[in-house]
Parts: sequence; C-alpha cells; structure tokens
Amino acid sequence: VAPAPRRQLTVGGVGAARDRSWFRGWGTMVNPDWVDGNGEPNQIIVPFLNRPNEAVGGLVTSGPLQWMAFSPDGSPRRFDHGLLDPTGSCSSGGDLDGPFASVSPKGASERHNAFARGSFWINDDFEFFTELGHARSRVRTNSSYNYYGGSLTIFRDNAYLHPDVAAAMDGAGISSFAYGLLLGEASPNVQTTTDRAVVGLSGTLGEAWTLDAYYQYGRSKLHTQVLNTANTTHMKLALDAVIDPASGNVVCRSTLADPGNGCVPLNTFGGAFMSTQGLAYVLGTPELRQTMKQEVLSASLRGEPVELPAGPLVTAFGVEARRESVDGWTDPAGQAREWLVGNFLPTQGENRVKEAFAEALVPLMEDTLSLNTAARVADYSYSGTAFTWKLGLSWSPLDSLTIRTVRSRDIRAPNLAELYQAGVTQRQNVNDPWFGNIRRNIERVSRGNLALRPEEADTFSLGVVFSPWDNFQGAVDYYQIDIADAISTLSNQQIVDRCYDGDADLCRLVDRDASGALVGLTSSPVNVANRTVRGVDTDLVYRQPLRMGEDAALELRLLATRLLESTSETPFASYDYAGENTGSSVKWRALGTVTLRSGPARLGASVRFVGSGVLDNTWVEGVDIDDNHVPSTWYLGLSGGYRFGDDRFEAYFDVDNLLDKAPVRIGSNNNGINSTLYDVIGRYYSVGLRFNF
Repeated sequence: VAPAPRRQLTVGGVGAARDRSWFRGWGTMVNPDWVDGNGEPNQIIVPFLNRPNEAVGGLVTSGPLQWMAFSPDGSPRRFDHGLLDPTGSCSSGGDLDGPFASVSPKGASERHNAFARGSFWINDDFEFFTELGHARSRVRTNSSYNYYGGSLTIFRDNAYLHPDVAAAMDGAGISSFAYGLLLGEASPNVQTTTDRAVVGLSGTLGEAWTLDAYYQYGRSKLHTQVLNTANTTHMKLALDAVIDPASGNVVCRSTLADPGNGCVPLNTFGGAFMSTQGLAYVLGTPELRQTMKQEVLSASLRGEPVELPAGPLVTAFGVEARRESVDGWTDPAGQAREWLVGNFLPTQGENRVKEAFAEALVPLMEDTLSLNTAARVADYSYSGTAFTWKLGLSWSPLDSLTIRTVRSRDIRAPNLAELYQAGVTQRQNVNDPWFGNIRRNIERVSRGNLALRPEEADTFSLGVVFSPWDNFQGAVDYYQIDIADAISTLSNQQIVDRCYDGDADLCRLVDRDASGALVGLTSSPVNVANRTVRGVDTDLVYRQPLRMGEDAALELRLLATRLLESTSETPFASYDYAGENTGSSVKWRALGTVTLRSGPARLGASVRFVGSGVLDNTWVEGVDIDDNHVPSTWYLGLSGGYRFGDDRFEAYFDVDNLLDKAPVRIGSNNNGINSTLYDVIGRYYSVGLRFNF
C-alpha cells in the first residue's frame, strides 16, 4: 500500500488594486476636445477612469442639485468629478479612484490535498488497484464596490437630511433627487471540496495484449458566498427614512404601513453615521451551494497483434461510459434577484456520454516512416453522435532529422455550466445607443443553453525535429486549428448594438425601462462562431557537459510562439484578434531558461518575454485613440534546488518577477491591466521541500 502524501498551501493574496504602487486605474473615454474634423483623437487613455454618478457618502446625480456630495456630518459639499467626457457618463480623476480599484489582483487562497493508492496482485498477470483522493481549496478576493449609479431616490422628508440640503431642495423646487452611492466592497469567498475514488484492474492477456479497466466516482462540492453584498430591496427601503408621527423616532417609510417588516433605517449621507444595525439590514451574503458528480466506467486493450515487415503493429481499443450531473441550492433573496450582484439560481442537469475508440501505430519503413491513426465515436445524451479521427505521419530521412505531420478532427462538448446554468447576475458597463452611447451600468443575467452542440475542430500541424549535433536538439511546428460551430457568447455591446440595428431575436435579450433606457440584458452561449487559429511553436535545447563536478552541465532552452492569426467569425462580423494585447492573442511570447546542474545542486534563471501589440486592430492611432501601442516587456526569474538524503529530499526556491516590474498599461481594460499576459503581483518568492518515502 502506497503512503498517503498530504500537502497544504496557504497564500495570503494581494489586496485591492488601488493599494499597489503602480495603480492608476487607466481606461479609455471619449475625448472632451474631440469634434469631427478637428484633428483630435476620438478617444483618449486617462488615469482613474470613473463613473461620476456614485460616491462614498452619497452623491446627487442629476437635476438642479447635481454634483452635490456630502461631508461626514451630512452637510452639502461640491463633488469633484474630474475631467468629464462629452456624455457625462465617464470621468477621469476627481474624488474617485475607479469602480474596479477595490478588485484584488490575486485572491488569498488555501489548498489541502491528500492521495492514497493501494494494489494487490491477484496472480502473476493481473493487479487490482484502488485510489482515493481528497482536495479542499478556499479562495477569497475583493470583487468590487457596492455601487448604485444614481438608481436610488432621496425624498424631501428624509429624516436624515442636513438642514442645508433640505433648504437647497426647497430653493430648487424639488421634492426628491436621484442618489448615487458607494457602500463597502463585495468579497467572493469560494470553497471547493473534491473527493475521488477509483477501483481498477490491469494486467496482461497472453504475450501481446495489456488490459486496463477502471471505475471512477468523483464528487465536487462548490460553496460560493459573496460577502458584504448590498441587498437592493432592503437598500431602497432603508434609505427612505422618515419621522414616525406617533413616536417621533426615525423609521423606514415602509414600516409605517407594515410595522412588522423588519426594516432598519440607514443614514448614508457623508458615511459617518451609519449604524451597525442599518448596515446589517442592507448588507448580506448571496450564496450558492452546488454539487457536481461524475462516474466513469472505462476499459482498454493495448497490444502488438502482428509483426509487419517494418516492425510491430501497435494497436489500442477501448470503450468508456460517463455520467455527469449538477445540482444546486441558492438563497431565497438571490432567487428573488434582490442582491446588487450574485443573484444565483439553482442549477440542475445531467449528461450521459458513451464512447468507443481505436488507435494504431503502423510502421511503414523500419525506423524511418510510420503512420499513426485513431478514431473515436461518442454518443451524447443531449446532442447525438459525434465522430472524431486523427491521421499522423512521421518520417526520419536522417538520424538527426524527423518530419512530422498530423491532421485531425476533434470536438469539444459543452460543459454543465454552458448547458444548464440557471442564471447568475453581474453588474456590467455598456454604451446605450438609444441615448447617444451614454455609458450605463446595467444588470446582466448569464444563463445556459440546452440547444448547444459540440464544437468541431479541424487541426493540421507540420513540423520538424532536428539535432545537428549531440548537445543540441530543436523542434519547429506550424499549426492551424479551424473550429466550426464554436461555442461563443456575444459580448454585452454586441447584443445591444445588434438589437439597436433591428435584430428582433437579440432584442428579446435586452431590457429597457419606460423611458427606453438600457437597464439589463441576458447572455447565453450559442453555436454562433467559426474560429481560425494559426501559429508557429519553437523549442530549442542545448546541453553542455562541464568538468566542474559530478554530472555537471549547463542547459539552455528557448520556448517561443508566434501567433499568425486568431480570427473569430460570427453572422455579424469577422475579426482577427492576433496582435491585440488586451486578451491572450499577443503575436510573440517566449520563455528562455538557463540551468546549471552539478551533482545534487541546480541553479537557474529564466526570462519570460511578451511581445508588443496594440489595443485594437481597427483603431488608427491619432484618429480613433491617442495611443494604440502596447510595448513589449520581459520578466526575470530565479530558481534553485538541492537534493539530499539519498535524493529522497529536495529543498528548492523560486523567485518570479525578480525586478518587481509593474504591469504594462492596457488602457482599454478594467484598471488598465491584463493579468492573462502580464504579472500583476510583483516580486514573488516561494520556498519548499519535496520528499519521497
């Protein structure tokens, strides 16, 4: 019986982005100085991009008292909105640091893992084995402020109004005003517990065949909480505070009509007098409990049934059946969509898949030419039968040169969330074309789609492996992947713009209020896109033995990727993302390493390179945007280790981003960063001990 190793890792995480020295909250806004034909760029990149319709301590967002904010004692003051764009929906600087300034670049995490394996030889040919695994993780991060961009209302008879504010309302002849508010930070807390058990049988059948068969049961429990989230229903009731004419106490207006409704009034003017009881009433925790299960029954045969003139025929056959299910529970307030964010809905669904496959490696010329073929048929309970295949050819005309090519048809089936997700809400920024593209913060509901079909991908690759001398080996491969019926979700702006252009189907996903203003939308994945990705991968390794110790050697390695194309085509548009550094489609990226080994010791350095690019391939710098260029960057790392105790132990260390370089500015992304390509943590140390016993 093998021992059961246990591992625990705790990472403290990184706090709010605004606390990082490099934070400037970069974003793009319409240039206030732009007029068609005056030579100014239409958009500019600015620091501390904001929505000037919300503030800590409250803000009047429209009408004759617009830009009135509140001092800690509730008295009125002038709000500094910074530089406004022509629509008044975006600003730069002023009193705010940006709606995403509270987001954590990296959440605090804790992980525990345990694994055990036991086996028993039934006879000389067959082994029975069992495996048990348990993993538990917890991640907590800041998500965003609780923000209300002018969607709340304050009435003249509000019990908490400062006399100067009341007088200003009387002077302006208004009985209410639109009110914007930032109130604390919502913090997701996600705990996942996964258990896995496997029983199986492996062995040999005669001299030519090997059997592997197993049954696997896995269960993953997900518990998601969004701590400190505003309950919009309670918020509107709590802010509508009045004097009870019977008792003279401050109460919610709703309590006068329904004394038992539990409403607690809250004074948010200036933010200094918010009661603990009032905050507890308006803030709470959306919650999702979800259980996913998977059962797998699999069997395969591998063997060399015949000897061909060029060598043995290697074959494999197998069958597999899988059942996947998801079931969930959510809190009642979320089901009623009372929370500002995190209105989870319970998800239930089940998939069943049956598969059979065959594979063969056929030698055509001894030690020189071989053919690899494979085929798989899968039957999905929700979409029917799919057939995939692969043909590969490998030719070695020289001992130092191999040419290889592969052509295949693959599929990706939709996952449980893409099929069955019942709904989850998030706040999103979208331009409203019905009102001059004013920026609005709306509610988006994401749902699954039971009509999804598996994606189909045709892949072609052609490469060479070469070793011109003993210490050097390299590989260069060209690849092209063409995906049909790609599962894609239209962006928020695409849905809105297509509805504005008259697409009735998409207009069913768009919510507008009585004035016609955009207030929400629904987003679901669809088989709507075709994708083409092309590129070249390079892997070069040089190893030089040294005369400075036992098994001493210097190893140099370079891994590089050149992206040639990343096109997505929908019925509405075709677009090549290659070279846009706002996502993952950078044209050049590389990793170079230098490792020195001598006996039990090793010391290494690495350089990770990210190439230059642009924010948007369609933008013309100086016309559409003031600065469309994204510079290249690189990160230096160090690592080392030492083995001891008859090589049963290794102490090691790693340092990432040794020079503590700040992330490259990506002006069109939230907070002006892109954590997919660039380091947003800074210098990062880790030390550890690996051991076998």
